[in-house]
Amino acid sequence: MYTGSKFYTAALVVGLSLLAAGCLATKTTWYKPGVSVQQFSIDDVGCRSHARNQAERDYVADDRIGERGGVQEAAAFSSSMRIYDAEKNQQFLYHRCLQKKGYRRVDPDIPPTPKKKN
Repeated sequence: MYTGSKFYTAALVVGLSLLAAGCLATKTTWYKPGVSVQQFSIDDVGCRSHARNQAERDYVADDRIGERGGVQEAAAFSSSMRIYDAEKNQQFLYHRCLQKKGYRRVDPDIPPTPKKKN
């Protein structure tokens, strides 16, 4: 049985794994004109790694803030909500990273329209 921070770490790993699986199942994809599949793969891995690392740091920092308050969040609901928040934070950080690199989200069933040249 997991206790204290070991429980939160195990829950975070499980939660982030589920998030990664959910990202793979989505129909939305990322597009940037002129970018090769290889370059997107490099950017994708870099952004996923950055998002995961930052989300884990944020989760740990949030856990420490809760400990300083003297109240241990042991309730299953609080734990689930913190994991959910960490997953959403990771997804947000991943999206923001790709957007900063110039990608935009598109529906893969609708081909992108080229920009008009003036």
